[in-house]
Amino acid sequence: MTTTTRRAILALATTSLLLAGCSGGGGGNTASTPSQGATAPGIARGFVQNDAPAGEPVQGGTLTYALGVEVDNLDPATEFGAGSAGGSELAALYDSLVRYDATSGKYLPQLAEKLEANDDNTEWTVTLRDGVKFTDGTPLDAAAVKFSVERYIAAKGGWAGFMDDALDSVTADGMTAVFKLSRPWADFPFMLAQAPGNIVSPAGVKKFGAEFVRNPVGAGPFKLERWSPGEELVLSANPDYWNGKPYLDTLRFVPVATPQALGDLMNTQGADAAFLTSPQVIRTVLDGKFGGYVDLMNTGSILLINNGIGDKPRPGEDVRVRQAIAHAIDAKVIDQRVNSGQGLPGTEIFQSSSRWANSVGGPAFDQAKAKDLLAQAKAAGFDGKLVMVTPPTQPELGLTIQAMLNAVGFQVEAAPVQTVQDLIRRVLVEGDFDIAVYGWSVPDEPGEVFARYFDRVGREGNPIGYDGAKLRELLLGFAATGDEAEKKSIVTQLQQVWNETMPGVPLAQTAQMVAWQENVHGIKPSSQLILQFDKAWIAK
Repeated sequence: MTTTTRRAILALATTSLLLAGCSGGGGGNTASTPSQGATAPGIARGFVQNDAPAGEPVQGGTLTYALGVEVDNLDPATEFGAGSAGGSELAALYDSLVRYDATSGKYLPQLAEKLEANDDNTEWTVTLRDGVKFTDGTPLDAAAVKFSVERYIAAKGGWAGFMDDALDSVTADGMTAVFKLSRPWADFPFMLAQAPGNIVSPAGVKKFGAEFVRNPVGAGPFKLERWSPGEELVLSANPDYWNGKPYLDTLRFVPVATPQALGDLMNTQGADAAFLTSPQVIRTVLDGKFGGYVDLMNTGSILLINNGIGDKPRPGEDVRVRQAIAHAIDAKVIDQRVNSGQGLPGTEIFQSSSRWANSVGGPAFDQAKAKDLLAQAKAAGFDGKLVMVTPPTQPELGLTIQAMLNAVGFQVEAAPVQTVQDLIRRVLVEGDFDIAVYGWSVPDEPGEVFARYFDRVGREGNPIGYDGAKLRELLLGFAATGDEAEKKSIVTQLQQVWNETMPGVPLAQTAQMVAWQENVHGIKPSSQLILQFDKAWIAK
């Protein structure tokens, strides 16, 4: 695992684990988007509307955006580019070929003028906008796209391995780039809506070399003014931006140490916008006069089972052990004990609020069935012992799961770790666990559904050692089709196979929110809650 890949995993897994406390309820004025299903208790997926009238856009001002994770460099080739970890900063500096529209649930052209796929979604033609220039004055053409994408893959960070596996070639001809894929992927624009689609200036890379990480040259709505790591990243408006000079004069990103501090900044107007992951803070913000966007994360809290990875045999290699664990878990009781009943519990992959919800349901709480399955496994030689790794942020959750498993005959040894980084190392890097309390946050965005689950349970060498042949076939089918009904049918089958083989036990959805003050307007959330600020403005 490369340093950049580990850094990307760390950033995203940290966010997932912060979310793993289960989102709470509360009031608020959220409104779900048309493409989603029923509203989850207390928190709905969609835009939060505040009461302040927008009026006409106002020129000028500085917008301060507070986040829990600071970008560690400004080169998209070495960043994962999620909204929680560097993605919004990169989008401001480089823009992206494509953006994800949260309202319609569709991928729309951005730096690209047009996107076209062939009949089987194995070839995507990207036609670029005329007249787009990097901040060094050089043109953004198909040759720059090819250079940037190939450079991204060669850097081996972020999505590089996934992109390399999906992409056979990219060719350039004037203002047209053609991506030929190794397999059908109807949602391939997902990759172009984030770091792989942040196009860098070839001339800028040549000029700055290894120092490009601190000297970004992109075609975004903003350009670097100053950067003091640990304190602030300040960007100024790009007057030559292809879609018109931004309304804001300055865009400022500040790192904030704790989730509660992020909420305090919003409530005291110390920040104009903030990325929130704490359910308690999100509830507070939803009860206030704020705007924003809420997303619900599928499998945001999950009990991972080691299906056979690491340097010694694991109990979870026996499907009966995995099934017994699943039927011993009562997600609603966990929610009552850990979150006072204000979370979003459920053992299905996609709950009723999801775009991909179905009627199959997750594994049911059934102690008698759990005991019977465990007895079968013990008759085959299993001693009943499990080592459960738990994060420092979730002691009560770990204790509750331990009690439930012990109640059906397991002997669970709790193995708490001191830091989230220790948990990631032990689970993702070393594979040293039998079961682990974790977070595998997956939004409803179709490109993410495929990419996340394929990486985690579909591909060979996945991080839990799951024999994912059946799920792999279904996920590849999900990726291949652009038909919504067909995707939903495949997801229904995916839940059925999940229930049969039980790679892990989902415990709850979680929530994350981008909030902004009532006088802030024009922010657009894209893929992975990456924010676009090119049309953002602040009312006076």
